[in-house]
Amino acid sequence: MPKIPGYEDDPLVNGAYLVDEPLFWASHLLQCTNGVEEPLCAGFGVSGADLLQLF
Repeated sequence: MPKIPGYEDDPLVNGAYLVDEPLFWASHLLQCTNGVEEPLCAGFGVSGADLLQLF
């Protein structure tokens, strides 16, 4: 298994399933909106509570 320097004790995981997850993208983009969640919730069809829990 490949190792990332400085993270030798943390396992790598395959996160490919997240590509199809609207909450993943909304959470990722939340950083770009300075924490303004309303447009992301509307655009991705997710709830604010779920978005903040994943974030």
